[in-house]
Amino acid sequence: MKKPIQLVILGALLVSTTSWASMESSSCYQQLELKMPENNINKALYIFIDQTMPLNARMQSTLNELLSEHPKRGEQVRIARFSPNIKGQYTELAYEGFLDSKPSEAYLYHLRDEDNRALQTCIEAQKIKVKQAMQSAIKHNLQLIDTQLPRTELLYALKRLSETVLVNDQIENKTVLIISDGLENSEVTSFYRRRNIAPINVEKEIAKVNKHELVANWHGANLYMFGLGNIKDERRHIKPSQLEMLKTFWNSYFSAGGAVVKELGTPAVLTRQL
Repeated sequence: MKKPIQLVILGALLVSTTSWASMESSSCYQQLELKMPENNINKALYIFIDQTMPLNARMQSTLNELLSEHPKRGEQVRIARFSPNIKGQYTELAYEGFLDSKPSEAYLYHLRDEDNRALQTCIEAQKIKVKQAMQSAIKHNLQLIDTQLPRTELLYALKRLSETVLVNDQIENKTVLIISDGLENSEVTSFYRRRNIAPINVEKEIAKVNKHELVANWHGANLYMFGLGNIKDERRHIKPSQLEMLKTFWNSYFSAGGAVVKELGTPAVLTRQL
């Protein structure tokens, strides 16, 4: 019998009651009452979606291609969307699932023939089911993006997510993908001026982050950002100098929180595999 997902809720982080959040992968080893291999789940991918993020069809296609190989064997995936609590939007865990590791030849050798066949059949079926569920969850949550939301509040949301969704397991091999334009607009600070992108003084902005204790702990995760500097008005553009300061700020912010910054996509990441 499946156990309900246990979630630690802090601050304003709310948990959805939709089918995405309630979905939980069921381990084939547990279903068949077989001994769980050591380190069955040994890596994790966390996808955080900014609900104010402008994302055109081409970018969505690039994103879907980037994530098409996930979950990988032995990988857990969590998807959360984040937003200020306004116009029916809020921060929530939207999906959680995993794929069992593939059993080694030595493990299979010690199984009865019927258990061997049942395990391999279950693992193949699990792969199809979980991948379909993850793809549906991504599509569903991208459709909920609302670029008319008046504020972003990235710093508060990322701090909450790092303290809840990211910290709730013992997996060391973590990868974080943040889908966001990186344009903070909150009570702490704003990267806008008269509806245009403002020049960013990185040193002063990091000082504000520290003052409000908003540096998130990324627990050594490999970190990617998709969409940095992507503004919703396609008739305007962000200057290279502004984009460079935006990248410098987020690189400093993530590094201060212990992340290993792999790529800050402006807007798309160039890597083919997370």
